[in-house]
Amino acid sequence: MAATRRGGRVMFLGLAGTVSLDAFALVNNEQTIMTSVGYRDAYPELIRMVGEEGVDLAAIVTSTIPLDHVVRDGFEALLRGQEQVKVLVRPGEGRS
Repeated sequence: MAATRRGGRVMFLGLAGTVSLDAFALVNNEQTIMTSVGYRDAYPELIRMVGEEGVDLAAIVTSTIPLDHVVRDGFEALLRGQEQVKVLVRPGEGRS
């Protein structure tokens, strides 16, 4: 919330555990929290933005890992709070 401008909106997508936030700052900054269980109807707009506006999605991929490392370098890294946003898994990579 601290990175959101005054009057800005934050979207919580998917399922998450308990969160805590500074309600005073939320109200004082006139920020809005919205939620959704998923990405309903988001893909057509995203595809349009990538195709027509040249939006580059590569910046959100923080790592690409082989399937053999998905627990250690994927799930566990996310649980440790490392700076991960989007982890891509390559199923055939890393196998002998």
